[in-house]
Amino acid sequence: MEKIPFIKITAKDNYEFGFKLGKLLSKKIKARIEKNKKIYYKKNTIKKAKNFLPNIKKRFPKLLIETKAISDGAKVPFEDILVLNCEEELLDFFVPRCTSIAIYSKNKTMILGHNEDWLSTYRKDGLIIVNGKISSNKFLALGFIGQLPGTSCGLNKYGLAYTVNSLNLKRFCYGVPRNFLLRALLEAKTLKEA
Repeated sequence: MEKIPFIKITAKDNYEFGFKLGKLLSKKIKARIEKNKKIYYKKNTIKKAKNFLPNIKKRFPKLLIETKAISDGAKVPFEDILVLNCEEELLDFFVPRCTSIAIYSKNKTMILGHNEDWLSTYRKDGLIIVNGKISSNKFLALGFIGQLPGTSCGLNKYGLAYTVNSLNLKRFCYGVPRNFLLRALLEAKTLKEA
């Protein structure tokens, strides 16, 4: 098994953070986009992904800036990064899904676990661990290369930890893609805010 890359990024704002992330992973992001193009272009995903933009801009403008900055840093089209961040809503791969568990131990310790069962092409050279700091917010997140950090699990400086499994969408509508919602959790200060 290949080692998952661990990177540390400190930035003053979302743009600087996204740009640094994109630049550091440029080669891997380009490889990920190339591997996915056959699937994406058959299903016209770029056009469909753009339908999410009004809701993302309304709810999470800073994260939209971060997404644009990833594309700028990686020197790839914004639309390709947008599709990577909307892929679960747009494509149904019929693959085994992840599992998350939480255990409250006898010594009152919470243990949170997650296995990653996404596409086999992502298992090798598709994951990234990010130790991030944007302004005063610090977080540790597992996600996929080319996507916003925290698309699998994350922990922030306020003690909020989460893992996530795939969605099985029976009735689809354009809202805010899950990757943006998950990335926003890394900034939540309270459980109520999350």
